[in-house]
Amino acid sequence: MEEYTKSLQKFLEEQRNWTKTMFKIAGTIYRGVNNNRFTVEQALNKLGGAN
Repeated sequence: MEEYTKSLQKFLEEQRNWTKTMFKIAGTIYRGVNNNRFTVEQALNKLGGAN
């Protein structure tokens, strides 16, 4: 959780326009990766990233 918080703080220094939905998605991805349900790459692909 500490890494997630630091990454989020670093990102928010540059941008402050995250919506509530974006925070929910980021939290869901973090928990899924942390519980070994999927990888970050798999999550990004599901969101419409590169195939």
